Amino acid sequence: MKNLLLTLLVIASSTYALADDSSKGKKVTIDGLKVKADLRLRHEVLDQQNQDIRNRQRIRARVGLYGDITEEVGFGFRMVSGGQGITSTNQTLDDGFAFKDLSFDQAFVTWQATESILLTGGKMSNPFFRPMKSQLVWDSDVTPEGAALKWNNTSGNLGLFFTTGAFVVEERSSDDNSTLYAAQLGVQLLNDKKSYAVFGLSAYLFTELKGQNVISDATKSFGNTVVDVDATAATQNQYVFQYRVYELFAEYKLKVADIPVLLAFDYIINGASNTEDNGYLIGFAVGSTKGKELPLQAGYIFREVEADSTLGVFTDSDAFNGGTDGRGHTFFAKYGLSKKTSLGTTIFLTETGISNNTNQKFYRAQFDIQFKY
Repeated sequence: MKNLLLTLLVIASSTYALADDSSKGKKVTIDGLKVKADLRLRHEVLDQQNQDIRNRQRIRARVGLYGDITEEVGFGFRMVSGGQGITSTNQTLDDGFAFKDLSFDQAFVTWQATESILLTGGKMSNPFFRPMKSQLVWDSDVTPEGAALKWNNTSGNLGLFFTTGAFVVEERSSDDNSTLYAAQLGVQLLNDKKSYAVFGLSAYLFTELKGQNVISDATKSFGNTVVDVDATAATQNQYVFQYRVYELFAEYKLKVADIPVLLAFDYIINGASNTEDNGYLIGFAVGSTKGKELPLQAGYIFREVEADSTLGVFTDSDAFNGGTDGRGHTFFAKYGLSKKTSLGTTIFLTETGISNNTNQKFYRAQFDIQFKY
């Protein structure tokens, strides 16, 4: 508790000094290059059943450069903290003031083929729509690698969008590569300033995963069903199933007494598994950090994610300490101190091991201050 109080005191002091950033209204450009950057300071508390409570301080830093080569062709790349991770760019403060890792999480080229068609190649931000930024399939920090095509067509109050792509998941020198082939089709209705509704379907088809080592770290399962192929050697967890994930989603925005309200639903099922194969998420958010009278947004999410409903290494890294096989509640709030500075908190009250009834409580609390440039 002392660590938490000390951290909040430091954050409060920093906030007072940095909140008034109204003089930095324009985005910096250098010879046509656009610079985007953000910095987040976080105090985090983890409480896992049968383990000691853990307190830690974390930072996240991101700097990106984006520009146009021609009127149709553009590019971008971004450097982030966090090293070689997949679902997190956070860096924990420890190890005697040691230097922290920095790496690329984006490096891509875009081609605006027509007014409605955009092609992207390289390591890119996630091209697929996620209702209320749902992390049921994709953690917000995942940046796929490969090629994507996006098509949008809007006519009056009706909008259609389609996204498809092929992405490299794992390249193997002595075996077949694992690839993701994906497609998403959506419809947007009532497209105006006060309200809209989005409905859609997605298909994420992973190849060559069954019988292969777990992506990223073969000592972990990330909630998925795995088998240890050699108990006498270093743990080598291999996938028992393929993952052909089908998604149904919806998002609805409206205004109540001039206050924005956002509702979301997300459902997934793995067509390649015959058990523990589905998951869902429902959530809502009220308000906005850009509100003139009260720059506050608060919300709630409930999710249940069975063990093999999706590929655990790519899903939310926070809710169940990373991966699938859990259920629980998420409460969040964010307050805008200024256009570029905000305070936020997120509370996860969840349990893991739901698929085999070994239910273990897992709680996480995050307290953030974020600066954008």
